[in-house]
Amino acid sequence: GGRAEALLRGSALSHLPGMLVAARQPMTPFRRLVAIAGLCCASLLRAQSFVVDAANGPGTDFTSIAAAVQTVPDGAVLRIRAGAYAPFAIAGKGLRLLAEANVRVLQPLFGVGITISSLAANQTVVLHGLRVASANNTPAPVSLTCSNAQGAIVLDGLIPGQGGILALRATGCDRLFVRGGVGWRTMEFANSHAVVENCSVSGIGWVAVSLPTVTVANGTLQWVDSTVDGSVALNGTSVATIQLQQADLRLLGSSLVRNALGPFCIAGSGRVRLDPAVRVTLLNGGSGVGAIDPALAPLVKQMPVLTTAVTAASASASLVGRAGDLALVTVSLPGPRLAVAGFQDLFWIDTSVAGPLTFGVLGSTPFPAALPLPPGRLDGVRAMWQAVTWDQAADWQVSNPSVAVLNRP
Repeated sequence: GGRAEALLRGSALSHLPGMLVAARQPMTPFRRLVAIAGLCCASLLRAQSFVVDAANGPGTDFTSIAAAVQTVPDGAVLRIRAGAYAPFAIAGKGLRLLAEANVRVLQPLFGVGITISSLAANQTVVLHGLRVASANNTPAPVSLTCSNAQGAIVLDGLIPGQGGILALRATGCDRLFVRGGVGWRTMEFANSHAVVENCSVSGIGWVAVSLPTVTVANGTLQWVDSTVDGSVALNGTSVATIQLQQADLRLLGSSLVRNALGPFCIAGSGRVRLDPAVRVTLLNGGSGVGAIDPALAPLVKQMPVLTTAVTAASASASLVGRAGDLALVTVSLPGPRLAVAGFQDLFWIDTSVAGPLTFGVLGSTPFPAALPLPPGRLDGVRAMWQAVTWDQAADWQVSNPSVAVLNRP
């Protein structure tokens, strides 16, 4: 009402694009439909769709993912049918790879895994639902490498398959999203900005030399509702589970970081912020801030946490934060990271294709925002949510960005 409008007027939000400032009233059902229709139309404009089927069934355009990604035009959609496929490389091209159930990408023992590289700022790569595994029966390293990408990379619901030790390596990636997936072994981020949501990273047990499970160098990592365990060397020693090098780490939601033997769960140089609800635990008894190298001077502060969900009929977001804060939730396509005066963290939204969903006052239960999905196909539309909150002490905060892939054949 009038109080919310007064708070918005003349505030730090006045520096944001008009689509945020205009959100002075809750979104009507009509405006919700207009927002999602605009989101879908912008995403699908000029997109071509192709079918990849190893069995060469009816309607097949390619029998190999590798051949398809080399041939199809920038912005194309690949719908991949069940079967076994060789690894592939995407370079300088935005693509959406949408897998049916039981699509397996099998890496040879001494081969190269999936690589994504050289994306321009306006290009996006989406990998949705792939099972990534070793072609050998015995456990073998399987790699997914992302490099030199100014555009967004969305790794959504990837499944590490049996016999694989799936490692993610990101170098020079401006916007990397890893959403969902149980069975990751290691993650490395260098000169990158990444969000990991609803994932499990197990580390590598009983190796010759203990290594961090997650490393972040000269970049930022937002760790949301995810679990990570440290590795253990054959001599019974362990290093920090997450190692920072001049990096910014934000731990949000019900994340869990464990280390069975090492002195700290998190060590190195940079900045660490964690929500009070985060469980940062050492199995040998340490917990909370005590599990973090004190040289990092960790900051404990309640921060807004945004999570998303998609059903056949709707896409929704759920925001949790400090009770009493004013909150605004918006949806868009992924966009260049945007710094706004008055906000410590960046926005990850495309301001040319965005619309406010709703705003109100946070309470003791999650604050919802939802959009009904239009009928028909949704070829991997990337729906990006982000929120801002404000309290009476003029503390403006930006939530983590949360992205979901809208996929309907």
